[in-house]
Amino acid sequence: MNKLRSIPQRLTIGITGHRHLDDESRIKDVVCTLVDTIKSTYKGNERTSIELCVLSALAEGADRIVADEVLNSDPNAVLKVMLPLVEAEYLEDFETQSSKEQFERLIQKSRNPASLRNRPLKDDYPEAMLVDARRQLYEDVGHFIVDHCDILVAVWDGKPARGIGGTARIVEYARQTDCPVYIINAHEPELKPFDIDLNFDALYSKIDTWNSHCATPAKKEDKRGDYGENVFNSLFPDGTNPETLLSDQKETTLKQFLIPHYTTASRLAKNYQAWYKRMGNSIFWIAFAAVAGVALAVIFLREHEWFFLAAFGLELIFMIMIVGIVVYDRRTGHFHKNWTECRFLAERIRTAFYNCICSMEGLPVFIPRRVQGEMLENRWMDFVFDEVLSQSPEISRGDIQKINAFANYIQTAWIDEQINYHREKIESCNKSYHRLEKWCERVFYMALLAAFFHLVAHFFHNHLVDHILTLAALILPALAATLEGIRSIREYKRLAIRSQQMERRLINLKKEFHVMTPEKLERIIGKMEKLMLEESEDWLSFMSPAELYKVA
Repeated sequence: MNKLRSIPQRLTIGITGHRHLDDESRIKDVVCTLVDTIKSTYKGNERTSIELCVLSALAEGADRIVADEVLNSDPNAVLKVMLPLVEAEYLEDFETQSSKEQFERLIQKSRNPASLRNRPLKDDYPEAMLVDARRQLYEDVGHFIVDHCDILVAVWDGKPARGIGGTARIVEYARQTDCPVYIINAHEPELKPFDIDLNFDALYSKIDTWNSHCATPAKKEDKRGDYGENVFNSLFPDGTNPETLLSDQKETTLKQFLIPHYTTASRLAKNYQAWYKRMGNSIFWIAFAAVAGVALAVIFLREHEWFFLAAFGLELIFMIMIVGIVVYDRRTGHFHKNWTECRFLAERIRTAFYNCICSMEGLPVFIPRRVQGEMLENRWMDFVFDEVLSQSPEISRGDIQKINAFANYIQTAWIDEQINYHREKIESCNKSYHRLEKWCERVFYMALLAAFFHLVAHFFHNHLVDHILTLAALILPALAATLEGIRSIREYKRLAIRSQQMERRLINLKKEFHVMTPEKLERIIGKMEKLMLEESEDWLSFMSPAELYKVA
């Protein structure tokens, strides 16, 4: 497996503007200078560069002029396209053949263009409503661009909008949502000072940290050999012949682009998870040791002043250790957060394996920017995943005719594998849950017996037995609380329920595999990818309350 390529931070420029412009050449000059200004202002470092992405609906006029000039000015820039309508219906907006050809030329520069709709308007609206529905979608796509860009470049004459979807309305929406806007006068284009502060330091730091992990080779190989090769081999269960599914291009994409990033994310997730479990267990057992130590001192060492004080000093040390673990994790380690985020990234990349093998492009990635607080920083995984896909070679769809082979592969290697995984997860979670539940019950009954025998032993005036039973009556409930705390933080029962729900959804999806066509297979793979994304998103939200500082 090859060395990983660095992931840049993409600064996304959204575009809105008028269709009919007076001085296109001057607008191009302004955009070219603006790109140079942005690139010189935000440089990044040797490990993590800052590159540009332009997001556009590719309408006539400003949309295409700005997009084309950004791409021409910066060879590392990429184009993302969101159309208001399905492409064939959108083309009806362009009256001349040259306009349609210009649109086709630009959209081919976008790796995975998307649309707000997946079917023509006439399929859902009566003819009398088509015009209004069309205008509303133009405004909706403008809002989408504002919501998913870091800065909006608006080529605007400064006049009020002349209807729904007008440039003025999109600029007003951007201002309402605190989206930075750089306005180019549509009639007298000139470069204004770029005084916009695009504060993404926290997000940049996350991506730079990821690149530092990618630049550091693994300290040891997997016990079964090279981890990357094992991942590649695991994609093809017994009875599946890789040669019937893979071209040289797809094998290269898997081994040199996707799998290296997956193995990095997976290794990090396993490492962070192991540390989280160790530290979580340590907190509960140290707390138990503190309680047991105090109980022992109160019962047996009260008459030995120095030992008595030492026991309480030891309790203080134990409590300081707990605080130290929590503070370290919250300020430096972030073991739980890093574990869940790296696991989320690994699972997202894993879905790309199957799209690659089946010659599918996968779902487009659009990351909302108008979010609160740390939410954007916490989505660094989406930025990395998006760039991993962008760096991977575009897969040729020439072998899409292997429809039955791909369909059988998706069923056995992906859906069945996920069903089996969740069945094993259900079994293991229930087993762990019931094992801890039984131990909690046993300790509880032992505490009851200790309390009972302590009451009985009191009448026999045996101080040693009395002290031992008193100690047991004090520490056994603490032991039960420790076991219950471990059971609670692991969320075994709720994870088992989630896996049961996921298993049912996967079984229902598998029922759709009949009379396959390329379009139907692509639709099913899209559903599977959405299902896996929803499951990962749900798991990420579900696990977030289990951070150490929240449960300690």
